Amino acid sequence: MIRTYLVVVDVSKKIDRLDEHSKKMFYEFVACNSNKTPRYIQGISYALGAFMSHCEKDSFKQITVADAINFYNNYECTKNTRVQYMVHVNLFLNFCVDEGYLPKNPILKYKQGLKASKKERVYLTEKQQELVLSRLTDFEFRFMYIFLVNSGLRREEFRKLKFIDVDLDERIIHVREGKGDKYRFVPISDELYIYLKRWNYERSLRYPVSDAYLVNKKGKGYARDVFYLFSDYIDRAVPNLHIRVTPHILRHTFATNCLNKGMDLKTLSTVLGHEDIKTTSIYVHKNKEQIKKDFLSVMNKKI
Repeated sequence: MIRTYLVVVDVSKKIDRLDEHSKKMFYEFVACNSNKTPRYIQGISYALGAFMSHCEKDSFKQITVADAINFYNNYECTKNTRVQYMVHVNLFLNFCVDEGYLPKNPILKYKQGLKASKKERVYLTEKQQELVLSRLTDFEFRFMYIFLVNSGLRREEFRKLKFIDVDLDERIIHVREGKGDKYRFVPISDELYIYLKRWNYERSLRYPVSDAYLVNKKGKGYARDVFYLFSDYIDRAVPNLHIRVTPHILRHTFATNCLNKGMDLKTLSTVLGHEDIKTTSIYVHKNKEQIKKDFLSVMNKKI
């Protein structure tokens, strides 16, 4: 059962080169976290694989704090990615200590001193949003853009929507497969409502064989690669934008738009599906447009 799960989440190549005892430790970790998503297990296995390969170790028992220092200082990736890898490795080693596989976690104190850099959230300004929309002539990609920038749904939440989840009568989108399998709903704006009605008509012409809300021309649910096609299309349509437009960027754009228009933080937190309002507070920032507007409104006043 455990081995089957490993194959499903595609982590065996990262772990199977380790010694038998280390593989047993990892398999036990997977079994004890079977309620977590495949992406969670993949993230930890990738971090462990990268760490062990860089340190040239084939046993978790051989790990030292010197390995952690060497990995953090020399592994080729961004600082925040290195910090995240160390978080994953530390989490796994803590599990090994709790289960009696290791006497102690050799990197615990070192990891506690590592902090990720705070990144400025990338989003589209109002002018950029208008520019993108003016260039999207393909209805399907235009619909995807309008949907995401008006709902803030995550990529997989959007892709996994069922037809019954989009209620035009109540003007509500039911998000039943949100992060952590938690339910929430997102109200439908006037702009999105118009596009949803058009999409429903277009969708019916595809004679859907799937209950998915988003279906391709064969009537089947969207595959994950649709988002690469979406971003590539916008790259070609707006080559001077200098931003790779993804569902994640549009989620940031949606959140920024909501706050700029006066939505309170608690409401936005609920709509975005954040467990902690502190996560939502990262969007409480004054963008360049707002700073310029506030500055000029003061400086241009006549005394």
